[in-house]
Amino acid sequence: MERELAGRLKNSNVLRFFGGMATYLAVPPGTRVATVEMKINFLEAIEQGTVTADARVIRRGRHFCVVDCDVRDSRGRLAGKALMTFAIGAGPNDEPPSASRKRRS
Repeated sequence: MERELAGRLKNSNVLRFFGGMATYLAVPPGTRVATVEMKINFLEAIEQGTVTADARVIRRGRHFCVVDCDVRDSRGRLAGKALMTFAIGAGPNDEPPSASRKRRS
């Protein structure tokens, strides 16, 4: 994915956005997703030009999705690197927990 910079855009916003998009594309439509953990390395400042992000789902399990994301400037320099973990919530077709479920003592 590419995006032209308009004004000041923080690298963390770019990394979060593309990491979240990769996660949403890996789960069924309507599934709730929440950020659990995010480790970001800021390597270069990008003040103008085109930003290219490559976000890859490393593993998608039943409850968590791990995403790796690289952000590069228009010259191809690596400007940011992130490893993110997202919790995968209930989807639109998931049944709500049963009200009749017995509680453990």
